[in-house]
Amino acid sequence: MSFLKNPLNQQSDPTPSTCREFVLAVGYSILVCCVGCGYPEVSPKTYEISKALYSMCSLKREQDLARVTDVISQARDAQELSDSESAWLMAIVGQAQKGKWQSAASEARKILEDQTGR
Repeated sequence: MSFLKNPLNQQSDPTPSTCREFVLAVGYSILVCCVGCGYPEVSPKTYEISKALYSMCSLKREQDLARVTDVISQARDAQELSDSESAWLMAIVGQAQKGKWQSAASEARKILEDQTGR
């Protein structure tokens, strides 16, 4: 009789593997979209912090990373940054903290370049 309740004999609960595949697919789709489209228009505060991050990363100023992290948090709390903008900036800080200075500088520059003509 269980066949009548589930005629296709499918599991009613998704398996962890299925959930993981779904999350990876969604994440990949978002990544492809972001890479293809670039960053959307950002707030003036995000632009300002991006300029500072670009300079910091180009000069490999590790001592300034904690300070910029505080600035990002304060700006987010004051609603000068969206959650997305905060996440982008913190990802750049994370790259710099791992010693990936060139990648971090490139990402900060990309935010700035994507604002041209807006």
